[in-house]
Amino acid sequence: MVSKAQRITLYSVLITASIGQIIAGSLSASSYEPWWSVVNPANSPQVYFASISAFVALLTFIWSIILLCFNDAPFSKHPLTRVRAHLYSLVGVAAAWLVLSVLLSSQFQTVCRSTDIDDPACGTAIASAVISWILFIVAACGAFFIRHSFSDASKYDNITMKDTIDPNREDPALGKERSQGLTALVVLYSFIIAFGIAQVGMGIFAALESRGSFRIDRDDFFPPSVVFASITAVYAMWHWIWSSVLIAYINKPNSTSALTRLGPHFWSAAVSTLVWLALAIGFTTQMPYNCQFEVYSDGLMYVWCAANGTAMSLSFVLFFLSAPVAFITGLAANRTGSYEGRLRETI
Repeated sequence: MVSKAQRITLYSVLITASIGQIIAGSLSASSYEPWWSVVNPANSPQVYFASISAFVALLTFIWSIILLCFNDAPFSKHPLTRVRAHLYSLVGVAAAWLVLSVLLSSQFQTVCRSTDIDDPACGTAIASAVISWILFIVAACGAFFIRHSFSDASKYDNITMKDTIDPNREDPALGKERSQGLTALVVLYSFIIAFGIAQVGMGIFAALESRGSFRIDRDDFFPPSVVFASITAVYAMWHWIWSSVLIAYINKPNSTSALTRLGPHFWSAAVSTLVWLALAIGFTTQMPYNCQFEVYSDGLMYVWCAANGTAMSLSFVLFFLSAPVAFITGLAANRTGSYEGRLRETI
């Protein structure tokens, strides 16, 4: 049986891998210049395949989030809560990534020629293909286990039909539907977790690669972008883990935990908002140095620029996701006059 926790893990992995593929596919498409077409590198199959993979990854990311939202709705009659919606979606995702995985893998011999093995294009091509295979395997396994677990399900059966329903769970049909504010918090935290995981990887990558003209001009100088990227990786790790804890306490009406109150959510979001804004500004100040293409860098300036730019973008995204959490919880606290109020009762 595929439990709710297993389905959440399945879609979380798909979301995370999709983010990685968006980045890897974009970098692969932009960094590769085929040896047979220097004048017009867009003629390369690798550019086409990588670009398509980045676009399909974006669609996979969005659709996985949608399915995740309908993964735990035992009282809903929406079509996306049905077993077949999840099964057919995963089959389609698996088929798409199988094709892309084969196409991307077929380009290794061309992209990773022995004379250019250190070229960044080779690394991004390999990363793109590996993540594509991961997406295929995860989606295929998910489809197989759902099909096996729900072999006796009709086309109208809910995906939660075999889950153990919490006795404290409230049926929206009884007039106790979760508020829009709490739903917004769930969505925001879900995005924070997904982008936080992506930022951990990008922070590490940027710390290793973002050197820019600082390193070229002064070998003894430690680039600020490396410092920003290192802090980013550490804070992103803490942020997505802590958000995973907080999201679990949003809808627990009978819990006495302090994490069901407004205070922890507000102050966590407020601190994260300031930190991500500071890091985003820090990365922005380093863009002129990491994207100074007129300075000779043996072609590595493209990698530094892409790493710094992606880390900067994700920092801004996390800032814009954290700020609404602080606003929603802060507004509720201001209305009730205390940060001790429970989320379920005040939002």
